Amino acid sequence: MGRRDPQLADRVIVVSSISKSHAAPGFRSGWCIGPEAFTEALLPLSETMLFGNQPFIADMTEMAVREGSPVADGMKHRFAARAERLHSRLSDESQLKVHRPEAGMFAMIDVSATGMSGTDYALHLLEHGGVAVMPGASFGETLDAWVRVALTTGDAAFDTACDRIIHHAAQLQLESA
Repeated sequence: MGRRDPQLADRVIVVSSISKSHAAPGFRSGWCIGPEAFTEALLPLSETMLFGNQPFIADMTEMAVREGSPVADGMKHRFAARAERLHSRLSDESQLKVHRPEAGMFAMIDVSATGMSGTDYALHLLEHGGVAVMPGASFGETLDAWVRVALTTGDAAFDTACDRIIHHAAQLQLESA
């Protein structure tokens, strides 16, 4: 546990959820912790949102936070292994650069070496390689030369997607030479 500084208590806001940490993405349950003025201002908004929430979601959130999730632990290891394979393979076998995530269920690939935007690359990869990725521009202009890859599929399908991405990158390189 990190060091606690009482002087920061009035300046720090923590927003978290169980979506990814506890492998419960559909439950949309989380919390905010912060200074009293912040929580008082947040109360009217949160009350409005809570009227549509189901009691079992609150119960599940409490259990997930209290007991942890063995399912999530397994997922973390599988996602990390896939991210490592993606990084290793694309770095060794293509001109594409992978941002190795520290955690999470997605990895980002810099496709600028292809001369294409992330959106154009994503469409071309789908059409010519049979792999669906998310254009980085969906997350803001600064990621226009990137695509997002899901680490959530099974190992066999993931490895096939890696093979296809590498083959696609090689084809693009040949075409531009």
